[in-house]
Formats: sequence, structure tokens, C-alpha cells
Amino acid sequence: MNEKIIYINPSEEITSVIDKLVRTKTDEVFLVVPKAAVVGQSLVNLRLLKREADNLKKRIIIVSPEVALQRMANKTGFSVSDSLPSQKDEEKESKEDAILQDQVTPDEFKKFLTEEKKSSSMRMSDIVKAGSTPASQLLVKKIKDISAKSADVVLEQRAEAESKILDEEVPDTEEEKIPVTESFEVKSYQDEGLRKPHVLARDADEYSGKKIKTVSAFPVKIFSIFILSAVVIAGIVFYLALGKADVILTAKKEQTPFDFKVLADNNLSQIDEVANKIPAQLIRLEDKDSEEFAATGQRQMNEKASGIITVYNAYSSSPQGLVETTRFLSQDGKIFRLTESVTVPGAKIEEGKIVASYIDVKVQADQPGDSYNIGPSNFSIPGFQGSPKYTGFYGKSKNNMSGGSTENVRVMTQDDFNKAKEKVWESLRQKIQTELATQISANLTILDGSVEIQMDKVESSAEIGGKAENFTLTVTGSARALVFSEDDIVVLLRNNLSDKLSENKEIADQTPLNYGETKIDIEKGQISFRVSGLQEVFWKIDQEEIKKLIAGKKQNEVEELLFGRPEIKEAQFSLWPFWVRSIPRQTDKIKITVDPVTSSATE
Repeated sequence: MNEKIIYINPSEEITSVIDKLVRTKTDEVFLVVPKAAVVGQSLVNLRLLKREADNLKKRIIIVSPEVALQRMANKTGFSVSDSLPSQKDEEKESKEDAILQDQVTPDEFKKFLTEEKKSSSMRMSDIVKAGSTPASQLLVKKIKDISAKSADVVLEQRAEAESKILDEEVPDTEEEKIPVTESFEVKSYQDEGLRKPHVLARDADEYSGKKIKTVSAFPVKIFSIFILSAVVIAGIVFYLALGKADVILTAKKEQTPFDFKVLADNNLSQIDEVANKIPAQLIRLEDKDSEEFAATGQRQMNEKASGIITVYNAYSSSPQGLVETTRFLSQDGKIFRLTESVTVPGAKIEEGKIVASYIDVKVQADQPGDSYNIGPSNFSIPGFQGSPKYTGFYGKSKNNMSGGSTENVRVMTQDDFNKAKEKVWESLRQKIQTELATQISANLTILDGSVEIQMDKVESSAEIGGKAENFTLTVTGSARALVFSEDDIVVLLRNNLSDKLSENKEIADQTPLNYGETKIDIEKGQISFRVSGLQEVFWKIDQEEIKKLIAGKKQNEVEELLFGRPEIKEAQFSLWPFWVRSIPRQTDKIKITVDPVTSSATE
């Protein structure tokens, strides 16, 4: 089925109703609420029930004859009705009522009423209205074992029947005697045209001419007090179980100026708070970079060919000196000259014969041009022509002469070299700076001027003015950086301010530091500088003390207490649930947040 009917007892608490709702598997529930039921007396109860129903995604229809309850239920968001949509159970109830036709003796009935009167569980809802007959009253109660004849008679007690109260108020006395007729019968309510719960019908006109005095009802005043007490107790329970307070406090702050001198030294290993000295770190690194460039210069080469000639002495055993620029004439008439002075060793005399001695010498063409790029040849010395030495001294080349040229070629100019060096160095400098940054951790500080980056060496694959279509330039550089930890500065700062602060104040964690009068000596590994600024100081807030101070206080009292504290600048607080008007008495129900958080701000 998609719907279910739940009957509520008049004294049933909201927690019990919610529990029944949770255990119900249907999406639509008819909630039958009798008159004066505890659940229907409080708008808070209906709101709690509505919230749980929405969470469970159930549709609740409040069934009650009370107009006031219907209005409250409508206001809360429930659908309402004054009766159930179907009366299919009526036939079954009528059949069960027929069992009550057994006779019950007056003594048994009197005993039953007396016991019910004395029972502590008697409630106003145990008495129901019997109809329009003023003298008739219907008593609702499940009867068990009244006599041997009625041992199997069980009257079903239903919550909807409990919602009907007797129209006629019956006064209650301390010791009320309930006279009964000599005989009576238990009748089915179908005979009276009734359609609802099982009752015992008593009517003066129906009992052999004898009348039964009306049974005293549970005093309405006591019942009202009971309902009111239940609501108050429920409110206290909800307040103690659910009530909580969130308090946000802003601590007062001040600014204290500071100014002191510091020496960071690479030779120190720990802080010297007395002398304001801290350790420094010297970081070194080296790197190089290369790049290829195109030569832009042009010129006519006018290069002279050059090569090696072997000079022989077959003239005498005496050495022969030859000066620089001595001419050697090739077979095809090309003149080559010595590039430096040499001495040809003397010949050897073996068995009366001269054995020529020799020496290799470097020669260069007399004129530029590729026509001097000749192959191996024999050479004579024109300077000895006309003397015996002309045939005794001669030369031979084993390899080609080369390098002679008069063409226009590209050459590396000075401007090419300078521009290439500048470009490679700029790239290398940025590379070194990046590498240096990766080696310096976040907690280390670098002051302006404490980093030294320099170019150490420049190498080129071509000479300035030399023939080259392209050339490669390589630059080597290095860096040195002197750094220190700013955490060490904070230690010195706290030490310098400690004498100025009272115990109820604390220094903020982060404060901008200004550095000035910097003197750097990288060779010695030292930096001297001044540190200045304004340090924020916060008042300490003891959360536990504040909790004890405001526990159980009303809103206006809390405001006076908090704003009267010297350490508090601002205070905000919120209470939950919405009907709570005071801070909970239990400190564990109070949550305090301090902004900014200080070391004493603990929960």
C-alpha cells in the first residue's frame, strides 16, 4: 500500500511519533491526532514533525476534529482532514461490538469502575463523549476478564476514540461512590447510531427504569497542567540536547615600532641574540652556454700559398746558414721564401764520399693567389747562382703548396664577435639566475647587491678577421650569493620586543620587514643591515575563561560582558535552535572562534 494510518495517544511525545514515522515504509501517512494531544498543543512539535517528514520525503495528512490544530497544521505546511478517507474498518468494528452483548453484573461493573478511578494511569482521554443525550456517558477502556462470562471480551482502544471527550463535566470528589443499577447490559454502539470506538453504553432511559450516576472525569485543570508541564519539559530537553552557541571574537591589536642592526656572517652556525648576529650562507655555481652565428664581414683574401720544403746540403761538411726570406725557385718558376732563418747541417764524408744532410723548412709564396698552389717540386736557391753552392744546395717538396687565394670571402668581424658575446652572455646570465633561485629555499632572503654574477671566459671557433661562413661562441660564467633566513630575523625581533610586551599580549606571526643601510662583502661572507617596521601585537583571549563567563547568560548580558573585556574588539554570536534566547549552561555546547587566532585561543 502507498498509505498508512498512525493513531497517536493523547500523552504520546513527539519523539515517539517521529520514531513511528521513521519505521513507516509508505510515502503517505494519515496521522490521527485526538483532542488535547501533547503533539498538537505545540507549534514547535509540529515544526519538528514537518522537518523530519521532509527529510524522510513523506507526505503527512493530519486527521483531527480540532479546528485550532487544523489551523496550526496548515500553517506548518501539513495537509489536514477532519476524518479518514475510508471507513472500511467500521464493519469489522461492528462485529467486534456485538460480542459485548454479554451480561455484566452491577457488582462487577462497580468494582471495575472503582479500580479504574484509583489507577494512576487514568487520563482525560479515557472518557469520551457519548452523543447528544446529556445523561449518557461512554467510558472507553479495554476490559479483560471482567467475569467468567466476559473472559474473552477484548475492547480495542484506538487513538481516534480518545480524541472525543464527554460534553458533560462531572464533578470529582475525594471518595466518590459509584452506584449502579441492579442490572445492565453492554450494548453495541451501532444501536445508538455511533460509528466509532468501542464503548460501554449507559443511559438512564435504557436500564430498567434505574439510573447510573455519571462517572467523574479527570479534572480538566490537572490535565492542562500536565500538558503544559510536558511542553516545558520537552522544551528543556530539546534545549539541553540541541541548544548551542557559536561565538566569534576579534582580538584587539596594536602596532609597536622596531629598528635594530643585524650582521649576517657565513662563519656563524647559530644565532647570537645578544649581539644581533645570525648565520649567513654563501652559494656558488658555474655554467656555460654556446651558440652558432653567421659571419657578416667580407674582404679579398690575397692569401699566399705555403708549404714545407726539404733543403739538402751536398756541398760540404760545414753547416750553411739561410736567412729569413731566402728565395727558393720551383721548376715552373714560382718563388717561395723562408718564413724564418734556418741552418742547414753540414754533409757527412763517408769513405771519401759526401753524403748530403737535410732539414725541413716552412716557406711561403712570394705573391698571393691560387697560382702558387703547386704540387710537389724541386727547388733551387737563386742566391747561390754562379757559385759551386748553387748545385750543392737544393730543395724538394713532398706535398702540395696550399692557401693561395685572391677571392672575396666572408670573415668574422669584431662587431660579429661583440654581438655574439652579448647575446650568449644575456642568455647565460638568466640561466644562472634561474639555477640560483632553485638552490635558494623559500625561507632564505636575498638582499639587493648580495648576488654577484660574472663572465669568466669567451671562446670563438673563428678569429676576428678570419675566413668563416659561421662561427660558434662559448661563454662561461659563475655566480655567488650571500643569503640568510628571515626566521632568524623574527627571532631577533621577538627578542628585541619581549621587554616591551606584557604577558597578556602576543606578537603576530607575519609582519613586513624593511631592510636598509646594507653593506655586503662577498669575499668575507658578511652582510650588515638595519631592520625596521611596525609589529602588530594582539591581546590574548582565554577561550575557556570566556565560556565560563557567558554560560547561561542572556543575549544582553553576554554583550555587556564581552564588550567590557579589554582584549576583545568585536564579538558576534548566534544561538540554535531559533527559540533559544540564552547561552547554554554547558561549556561544551559553546564554540568560540578567535580572529586572529593567538596561542592562547584554544577550545
